[in-house]
Amino acid sequence: MKAGGGITDSGKVTVTGTTNLTAGTNDIVLDYSTNDFSKVTVTSAKKLTLVDANALNLGTSTLSGAVGITSHGTLTLMGNLNAGTNKVTLNSGSGAINGAYTVTSGSASLTGSTIGTAARPYINASGLLTLKATSAVNGVSATLRGPANLDVTVNSAPGSVLLNGKVIYP
Repeated sequence: MKAGGGITDSGKVTVTGTTNLTAGTNDIVLDYSTNDFSKVTVTSAKKLTLVDANALNLGTSTLSGAVGITSHGTLTLMGNLNAGTNKVTLNSGSGAINGAYTVTSGSASLTGSTIGTAARPYINASGLLTLKATSAVNGVSATLRGPANLDVTVNSAPGSVLLNGKVIYP
């Protein structure tokens, strides 16, 4: 879907195939709680707010504003998510956040049952990076630029946090 303005919903949206969204410098707001997408890719937009009633696949997406994605099931990132220096919030509720992806952002917050799998996600953030999982944070690689901070919470015993590579603590 290509729009000369913003893209919004006024009720449930259901798409069984791939949804390609292009809004240029305008916002995309698809926040109806029972929306059901299979795969979404954003070619261009300012701000993205996306809610899905169950599992969601997100393809490579480029935004010039903040990103907020809520999936009420597994959220699989299938490409890069670039929000520049803007905030990225990914929430899969009781589902996992999976995939071989790179998130580029200012601050970033990822919340789910498990974050990361054998695919080794990469996060490049210039602000606070928050990873909250009820089960495990696995193999997440991150570069924190500037005065950035890392906050990792695993709420379940025997939850785990796996840090690979160089970890420097003052």
